[in-house]
Amino acid sequence: MPIVYLIDTPGADAGEVANSQNQAHTISKAIAESANVDVPTVGIVIGAGYSGGAIPLAAANILLSVRDGIFNTIQPQGLQSIARKYNLSWQECAKSVGVSPEELYTSGCIDGIVDFSPSDKDERQHNLRRAIISSIEAVERAAINFVRDSSDLKEHYDRSLQRFLTPSKNLLTLENNTRLSVASDPTMYHNIFGSAYRYLRYLTLRSRIQSISLEQYGRLSKVSVPEGDLLERIKQEQERVFQAWLTNPDKLVYDEELNKLWTTFSAKRGEISTERNMITRFILGEPKENYKKARKALLFNIGWSLYHRWKSNAANNFNGLIKYLESLPKSTTQAPWPELNQLTVLDIVVNDELREDFIWQCHNVLIFNALYDNVVGSLASISKEAMMSKSLSRESVDKLLHKSIDHALSTNDKANDKNKFYKWLKYFMDQSNRAELLTRVEQWKSVGFPQLNDSLFVILTYFFERLLPEYFDSEEDHDKYTGTINPVRIGRRKDFWNRLTMGYQDLLIQKVLREEKKQGKMGWENIIKQFFTKFDEVDADKMSANLLNFPGFRLSIEDAIDKKIRPCGLITGLADFDNNGTKLRVGVAVSNTAFQAGAFDMASAEKFSALLIECAKRKLPVICFISSGGMQTKEGAAALFSMAVVNDRITRFIRDNELPVLMFGFGDCTGGAQASFVTHPLVQTYYLSGTNMPFAGQMVVPAYLPSTATLSNYLSKVPGAMTALVHNPFCETLDTQLSGIDPLMPLPSVNIEEVISKALSSLVPEVVEVEEEIVQDDPRALMKPIDKVLVHARGCTAVKLIRKAHDNNINVVLVASDPDMTSVPADMLKENDKLVCIGGNTSDESYLNAYSVLKVAEYEDVDALHPGIGFLSESPQFAALCVNNGVNFVALKCALNDNHG
Repeated sequence: MPIVYLIDTPGADAGEVANSQNQAHTISKAIAESANVDVPTVGIVIGAGYSGGAIPLAAANILLSVRDGIFNTIQPQGLQSIARKYNLSWQECAKSVGVSPEELYTSGCIDGIVDFSPSDKDERQHNLRRAIISSIEAVERAAINFVRDSSDLKEHYDRSLQRFLTPSKNLLTLENNTRLSVASDPTMYHNIFGSAYRYLRYLTLRSRIQSISLEQYGRLSKVSVPEGDLLERIKQEQERVFQAWLTNPDKLVYDEELNKLWTTFSAKRGEISTERNMITRFILGEPKENYKKARKALLFNIGWSLYHRWKSNAANNFNGLIKYLESLPKSTTQAPWPELNQLTVLDIVVNDELREDFIWQCHNVLIFNALYDNVVGSLASISKEAMMSKSLSRESVDKLLHKSIDHALSTNDKANDKNKFYKWLKYFMDQSNRAELLTRVEQWKSVGFPQLNDSLFVILTYFFERLLPEYFDSEEDHDKYTGTINPVRIGRRKDFWNRLTMGYQDLLIQKVLREEKKQGKMGWENIIKQFFTKFDEVDADKMSANLLNFPGFRLSIEDAIDKKIRPCGLITGLADFDNNGTKLRVGVAVSNTAFQAGAFDMASAEKFSALLIECAKRKLPVICFISSGGMQTKEGAAALFSMAVVNDRITRFIRDNELPVLMFGFGDCTGGAQASFVTHPLVQTYYLSGTNMPFAGQMVVPAYLPSTATLSNYLSKVPGAMTALVHNPFCETLDTQLSGIDPLMPLPSVNIEEVISKALSSLVPEVVEVEEEIVQDDPRALMKPIDKVLVHARGCTAVKLIRKAHDNNINVVLVASDPDMTSVPADMLKENDKLVCIGGNTSDESYLNAYSVLKVAEYEDVDALHPGIGFLSESPQFAALCVNNGVNFVALKCALNDNHG
């Protein structure tokens, strides 16, 4: 029975509970099942299709979208956070990657657009049903033709059937331990059309991803830095809101507290010239002092009222208000105050009697705002002391306070008088309502610090509410200070003390991991050097095609090329592993964290798939070290399909060849890459101690995720999360540091070498790699004057070869891919030359298609073929193929080419 996926998902749940309950594994299994199902599948985007939630549903034989659908790797707002350094809005980023059906269809990400919306009342309401039926029929027709024409499929089906009838010991072990749906009886076993549906689905997914080689990458002009205007538009919006407030400020009658303070101020102001005797002054106070107190309280509370009202825009608005107050004419500043029912907050502070002092009040609030943020950022420095002793020493408070004040003052160019602010802060600490004021700050400030849990903010408020007043009171007598942390305002916060400890531990753990990451010890070169010898890189020149020109992505590519860094998120190759004295050849894949934090791009998918094919031919196991920031979101929706392709290739590699794939996650192993293949249900998944493994990064999911839900050490105890936790060989002190923070944290008991040796010894038979013998005819028989040459090159290489051929009166046959048909080399051809299109947009489909190139040489009856550089020029097999077919190969002879590598 066919399956229809109706796609409308904001993505996978990346919250605390989902992360702690194997969210990535669930997604990986869903992708594997969806790609492996043996019936026709149709995916239809009926709303929004994002991220890990969309990958398994979009892994279909045919993918469609209704006319209002949206489809991409992450939600558009998340794109902004990725390109924020270029000052771009999410709208600009979404436009770059293309999320609408029309853009997706043009780029080849979907197969068609259904003219349908649930609101349709006319004939179009039936279009969705018609699209589903016609899609299923199209898939079935394609399968019939594929089975009829493909002998390879029949051979594959016969082998699969034989393996089902007489399974090997390894296959039985694999199927008994897997969580994938496998046939256990003949009734469940699919027929040959099931294989056809599955293979056609893979070909469809594979056609949506592409890469290029370094040689194909053009650097014809200097890359310019994107110039966005996001900050300017935000500033304009903030200014618009502020100007609206200036036009219509808050009326005092609507704020009970300020109303009361104004009434008191007015009364004390009226009594300022009243004469009182000593007894009256003792009872009622000195009129001038009463006035000053009422005035100070009024201005202080107006400042805090505006601070809470403006929240995250407070800095912008207070600066604007300061400028406004400083530029007022005397006619405004000396005007009398209106009646109470018309009086606004602005009316009060523009008057010369209060204006100057309120300007300083604004400066002090701004400094406090910076001080608060700085204390938040410095919590890690005091967290261990607070957690262990439930107190904070006076020295720690003194250091934190003064360091934070100095930093806050440095951000305020005008008001940098520390003594004035210190007096203001003491006054604030003396207020009876400071707890209420700080609680309100906590409520809206916590939104801007998602890395801190709510319990930490309670302690942060306690620092200002209780510890600072105690600190000020003990300035003359230090013995008065106790520093005990015992917040009474816990309320209904569930599991407060446990989550408080967790929050403090998180700060310390993240600090340790950041310091470790700065060391840069786990680059791909170091990993290969540590575990392997005789590494031969495969597809070293593959890189992202950068089809969408996402803002800044080309800059990253150019910078990587300049620094001799591979502009691809994955390094693949073959290497020797020392298995207890025996050298075993293995396939190796390592994240290239030096480029885009190891984000898994489409080039990575092509390289990994090619590695699996090579390892299948040679019967070699595959060992991977993955630290990936997830999918390469700058490639747009097509990046989703790279995840499904890799997942499907792993399924086929392991089930068809009974070879192990070992995955070692390290560093930051997050997002679609982790969920697509690191946690594949058939692979052996290991994580290094100290690996951060949330489903999505903090950049995309602004929610607090405790280490217990994301750190490999904690998750190692979750059933099914991994095969085992292993030591990090690049940091001998890491486990000691982590256990020092949390003595109950699970720690690894095995190392990587032991894991690999055990896996290879028990599952992989020893094989001797046999190099393919290349037999070539004597090329000397083809050496004769050349009248016509086939140029198999592009770009500058093709230009030089064509120019040299013309200098020697040699006619040229130039082969070109679809994009190169209008290139500079094509325009250089003369009347007797010929341009032949060999099709395709990728090198695999064009320049690397050896048989297609050779057929062109045969049809055009050329005397020789020049392979240029790159592509097939270093392939001894292609050299032998040319010579054996009577075409003079103008390059190194076969034997030298083979030795050259």
